[in-house]
Amino acid sequence: MTRKTLLLVPLLVLIMSFRATPQISNFSLKLFDNITTIDFGNLAFINGLASTQQIFYVEMIPAGVPVRLQGKIEWQRTIDARNREMFVNFRTNQFTSQNFYNTDLGSTDIQMDYYNVTQSIINDLMALGRPSGIFWFTLEIIGPNSTNVIAGPVVEKIVFLNPSQSLMVLTPLEGGSENVDNVLVQWTPVNGVTEYKVKANIRKGQEQSPEEALNQGNPVLDNYSAGVQTSVLLNSAVLNRQWNAGDEIVLQVSAYVAGPGGGQTLYSNIVTFNISGEETATLNTVQNNFVVLLNSLESDALAADLAKKILSGELQLTGQILLDGQPITMEQLMELLRKLLADNGTIIGITPPNGN
Repeated sequence: MTRKTLLLVPLLVLIMSFRATPQISNFSLKLFDNITTIDFGNLAFINGLASTQQIFYVEMIPAGVPVRLQGKIEWQRTIDARNREMFVNFRTNQFTSQNFYNTDLGSTDIQMDYYNVTQSIINDLMALGRPSGIFWFTLEIIGPNSTNVIAGPVVEKIVFLNPSQSLMVLTPLEGGSENVDNVLVQWTPVNGVTEYKVKANIRKGQEQSPEEALNQGNPVLDNYSAGVQTSVLLNSAVLNRQWNAGDEIVLQVSAYVAGPGGGQTLYSNIVTFNISGEETATLNTVQNNFVVLLNSLESDALAADLAKKILSGELQLTGQILLDGQPITMEQLMELLRKLLADNGTIIGITPPNGN
């Protein structure tokens, strides 16, 4: 055999190996973003016990290529958590590339080679009652007879705000506009809470998700404590750094509920709103301060009812403002409200408006 022939042999082997390697031109993972609740058992797919809820859809092009699939699901307990915990990891036996739903795993020709589920996470989820936090899905296509990655990884996530969705931001409204130095934040109460905190940050653009914007460095409001009150007025006195007209703001409220094992932190929806021009002493400013003052009177049912009616628009602050029978300006009223907010113990009682 000549030297030239000897050189051609390994070359032909390399060419044959290259041609024998499966090729996937398109590999994608889609999670259904309309999911608001999931039976966590559907996140752990097991042979012979297929999921009953469609959570994700996988697309492979072309079809008919011998492949295997490996993947993992990681759990991030809260939006602020720094680490992810391994919940599920798995690998399938060989099958031919195809488009499929998670409900097809273990119930069609896509069978499991192995799967591992972390029991302690299942126990934690059972204690919560339903999934919470963030679930990260990572999938890769590997060869039928090797662990070489052919396509991927593809990564997607499902975000659950909290186990019961009981903590919701009422104001500001999503997509609304707020004065630069007068942003009223109000949220639904949570039973057993020992402290509420408010976090806010500036969103850099539409390409940045609300979660990314909220958790990037140097927030404009870094977990400001509202105590047990369900509203707070944001202005330059409480902000960590100033926001400006034109800024898009993301905001979230958290609630700490004491309990065995260290308690639990619940998170609200993330609200996105815009900052308008310079603040002036307007009726809206007075109204926001008045609502915060009413909410600070925790045991006063009339105060709570008045605050609710003002926010809904059922009750409006109009007409001339009188103090001891004498008219006062908006600026004077604002100063009075600030003093009352600083020491609401000076309020003896509240008289309902005429007709209520």
